[in-house]
Amino acid sequence: MTRRDFISAMAKTAVGLISIASLGGKTRAAYRSKVVDVRHSGVWRGENLDKNILSKMLDEGMMELTGRKSPDEAWKDFISKDDTVGIKVNPSGGPKLCTHRDLVDVVVERITSVGVPPEQIIIWDRFEKDLVEAGFEINVTGSGVRCYATDGRGPGYDEKVYYEPEEDSPPRRENGQVRSFFSRIITREVTRVINLPVLKHHPITGVSLSLKNITFGSVNNTARFHPIEFLCDPAIPEIFSMSVLRGKAVLHIIDGLIATYDGGPGFKEEYSWRHSGLILSTDPVAADKVGLEIIEGKRKEKGLEPITIYARHISSAGRMGLGNSSMSDITLKEIKLDEEVKG
Repeated sequence: MTRRDFISAMAKTAVGLISIASLGGKTRAAYRSKVVDVRHSGVWRGENLDKNILSKMLDEGMMELTGRKSPDEAWKDFISKDDTVGIKVNPSGGPKLCTHRDLVDVVVERITSVGVPPEQIIIWDRFEKDLVEAGFEINVTGSGVRCYATDGRGPGYDEKVYYEPEEDSPPRRENGQVRSFFSRIITREVTRVINLPVLKHHPITGVSLSLKNITFGSVNNTARFHPIEFLCDPAIPEIFSMSVLRGKAVLHIIDGLIATYDGGPGFKEEYSWRHSGLILSTDPVAADKVGLEIIEGKRKEKGLEPITIYARHISSAGRMGLGNSSMSDITLKEIKLDEEVKG
C-alpha cells in the first residue's frame, strides 16, 4: 500500500456504510493529528501578494506536513496523474475575503507538476454568482483548468446521493425538501478534493473553516440548519462523515492570508487582519480547532467575547471520530519563514 492509498483509506475508515444515526458521537480518534501553520510577514507587497513567497510558504508547509523532501513528493502523497482533482474554494466573502486566486494558481501549478493534466482540475463552489464576484473566470470548456459552480452552468445536484437529517427547521427548507443533495461535481466528476477555505468568523457557527466549506459547499438546502437551536450542528459533521465526501477530501489548506475575527462571513475591514499564513492538515477537524484558537486569540486581544460555544460542530466532529478537536491530540508546527531568513 502506498502512502497515498493509506491516507485515502484512513479518510474512509470511520465512515464505511454505517448510517448517520448509528454514529452516536461516542467514538474518538486514536491518533495525533498534525497541523502546520506557516507564515511570512513579507507575503504582502502593498495590496498584492508576493507569489514567490507564497509558493515557498506552500512548499515548506507541504513538506513539513508530509515529511517529504520535495514539494512534488509531498503532493504525490495525495494525488496521482489519473485523478480528477477538485479545488474547493470559498468565494462567498467577495474579492477581499475569498480564497486568493494567487494561492489557487500555486496549488494548480503544484498539481500539474506531478502529472495531472490541467483538464483534470476543477476549481469549484456551490454558487456561480459567488465565483464570478470573487474574480474567478468560469470555464466549462474541455480546454485548460475548468472553473464552475454546481449551479449556473455547472452539473447540478445528484438526487441519488443525499443527506437526510433527523431534525431541521421546516420553514427554512427549500421547496419543502427534507433532503440535501450532493453536487454532481463531488459524486460524479472528481476523485480527490483539495479544500481551500478561508480563516474567518461566522455569526452562526462561530467560524467558517475547513468543515463548513467542504460540507455546505457540497450540498444544497442548508439554510434549514442555521437556526439557533442547531447552529449547523450536527449537520456539518454528519455531512462530512459520508464517504462520498470524506473519502475524497484528502487535504485542507486554510487561506489565512487575510482573516476576520468578527463581522463575518463577508469582509469588514475593521474586523480583518493580515495573518499572512496558511494552515495545512489532512485532518479538517484539527485544522479548524487551530483556526478557531487563532481567531479566539484575536478576539481576546480586541476585548470581544469568545465564540467557541457557537463553533460546536468542531467538537461534535471530534466526538464522532472524524478527527481531533482537542489541542492535546494535535501536533502543531508553526513555521515563521521570515524569521528563519533573518536568522
